[in-house]
Amino acid sequence: MEGIEGFDDWHFDNCYAFHDNYMQIGSGSNPYIPGSVTTPSLGTYGNVILLIKTERINNIAASFRVSVIGDGSVSASDYTVKEGTYYRPSSILIKGCTPSTRIKIESTYGKFYLQTMKIYDIADAVFYESFNYMNSLNEFIISSNAAEANLFDNYDEVSFSSIKQGKGSIFINNSGSYTLPSVNLEDKSALLLTFKSAKYFDGNYSVTLTTTGDTQMGTFNSTGQEDYASSRSISIEGNRWAWKDYYIIITNMNNTTDLTISGYDIFLDDIKLAPIPSGLDQSKDNTTYITANAGQERNVTLTRSITPNVWCPLCLPFDVTSSLMRTAMGETCELRTLDHINTSTGIFTFNNINENTTIEAGTPFLVKTTIQVINPTFTGVIISNTPASTISEGNYQFVGNYSPVNLETNGTNLFLGTDGNLYQPDTETGYNRLGGLRAYFVVPEKNNARVTILDEPAETTSIQLSRNVKEQCYYDFQGRKREATHYTPNLRILNGKKIIKK
Repeated sequence: MEGIEGFDDWHFDNCYAFHDNYMQIGSGSNPYIPGSVTTPSLGTYGNVILLIKTERINNIAASFRVSVIGDGSVSASDYTVKEGTYYRPSSILIKGCTPSTRIKIESTYGKFYLQTMKIYDIADAVFYESFNYMNSLNEFIISSNAAEANLFDNYDEVSFSSIKQGKGSIFINNSGSYTLPSVNLEDKSALLLTFKSAKYFDGNYSVTLTTTGDTQMGTFNSTGQEDYASSRSISIEGNRWAWKDYYIIITNMNNTTDLTISGYDIFLDDIKLAPIPSGLDQSKDNTTYITANAGQERNVTLTRSITPNVWCPLCLPFDVTSSLMRTAMGETCELRTLDHINTSTGIFTFNNINENTTIEAGTPFLVKTTIQVINPTFTGVIISNTPASTISEGNYQFVGNYSPVNLETNGTNLFLGTDGNLYQPDTETGYNRLGGLRAYFVVPEKNNARVTILDEPAETTSIQLSRNVKEQCYYDFQGRKREATHYTPNLRILNGKKIIKK
């Protein structure tokens, strides 16, 4: 079956494979015997799209249920296998997944064929259209085949005109349009619409987004202020056939809003809608916030705590000075930037900065305060979409990250614990997750890398495995010591054993 590579950790109950490209779920006739298929653990955080294609058997009615094992939720769990003699897709949003989450599809009435089962990690997005069922043989050679409803990921309620198939994309010609299906939102929201586009001919071409109801689309005018309208056009840049990412801010959107994308002689791909958060959060993908606010002055709150009296790596999408940091984190706040890396000894040396020095957006650095700092706010900063940067010397790197990242567990990725040691992350899935707005170290495998802070006592750190502790005390997965009777919910480590505290 497409999307199922091998059968390790999959679970099948009363399922029958046919010609390696589709599977029958359930059996019998009266009574029907239910069947089910369960995925392996997803190994990801946030929202995912479950994309499946189903077909009735002999056009007899059938239905199925989608459920989540572990963390996560499905807004609508019961589905009817659509009528017709060919496979029709269902694009199902599942929110709040964690690495151990599994997805189960089970027949609730009758039996049916399952052809495709794919899972897309979409971070915090609430809608995604990949167009991956469009099957033109060549990416930029126009197919004579018009797009069909059953070739869209989101088959239900799809509306379009003058659209032809691309290769995993669509081609809009002759003033064609594509209207997004209804999006399930918890309330009226500000969202970021992102998509990829390319033009077929050289020249001036554009994409236009129109809406219904009270929905408005935002952009920033020449004075840097938000400007809203019910229609927005974006010029497609670059040479012909050159893909580029574009975005539009949407405000006051609700479940009944229609969003229509139109154009002339353009390709369109990878449409996403994601809520725009109010600030930066160490536990979430911060791409949406940074993209939506790039180039604008903002008061930004970081959902992150800074432990007192230890050096904490930090990476921010705006310029930083000592004065700004003291205002946000207290007068005792100190900063250190990476001065150099000695590739012979594996020592990363961090140095104090001049009072007037600016640490540019995306540059990782270390910070220390004498007080506990919880969710600091930075006032009047300019958000930059400059990617988090990597400082390199030979095979050694100091790597900034805005959003959570899964570290390698082979000894090449290390993080700085609050006890001053470098730690190798645990090998179990999910325990190598480093929060966002931080930085980590990349070293050659089995290398005794160390960190030294100038103007501090002449002592360098050693590398330890995060679960390899010997004291009768608790540590979290970043090496922070915790009292047994008082610590925040998360994984804790006691004498090498993992303990989940809720």
